[in-house]
Amino acid sequence: EKVETVNLAVSPKNFTKQFREDKVKLLFVGSANIPKDFDIKGGKEVVEAFSQLRKKYDDIELVIRSYVPEHIKQRCSKIGDVKIIEDIVPWSVLEEEFKTADIFLFPSHNTPGLAILDAMSYELPVITTDVWANHEMVIDGVSGFLIGKSKNLKYTQKNNIPNWSSWESLKTIKSCVDQETVDCLADKTSQLIEDKKLRTTMGRTGRKIVEYGKYSINVRNKRLKDIFDSV
Repeated sequence: EKVETVNLAVSPKNFTKQFREDKVKLLFVGSANIPKDFDIKGGKEVVEAFSQLRKKYDDIELVIRSYVPEHIKQRCSKIGDVKIIEDIVPWSVLEEEFKTADIFLFPSHNTPGLAILDAMSYELPVITTDVWANHEMVIDGVSGFLIGKSKNLKYTQKNNIPNWSSWESLKTIKSCVDQETVDCLADKTSQLIEDKKLRTTMGRTGRKIVEYGKYSINVRNKRLKDIFDSV
């Protein structure tokens, strides 16, 4: 009863979403300078799911903004229609990728800081794993989809301490890919690829949550003000 939650928040974006007719663009964003981030945030799962989807659809492309291991780059070159941005680029460049994307893929093994909320602020439906606080940010079937977590990983240590950054966990994440997670990611992405109305509705719902809901700057600031006033 002595604990209060103040949610993360991101600023609203002043833009009008433009939808392409020629291709559906999938976006994955990780860190450009933290190598382990690619695996922890589900980069391998994204590549494998996209490989499945490319066999089914000609009008899709994947943009990866992250450090990418060399063997994954080679795999992407064989799959085709994958654009990799590894360098640290100005925000204006990365923002353009968010603005022109259609679906945000983020099958992470942890809860990120702001990546999911950033994607929602750019009117993107989000597909992420149902681990930690991800289900608080993404409402399944409303602003995106939740997929099951990997059965290969132990997500907690004793007393429910997060385990995603432990050496054993990182080793497991790096060495294998949960095929069930990949299949589910591909299935949910396929639903959004085929249903423009659904992905548009989900994207707009996510944007409203960020602009006016519990993850908005105004709601966050009011909550902080109430706490400080009471103190």
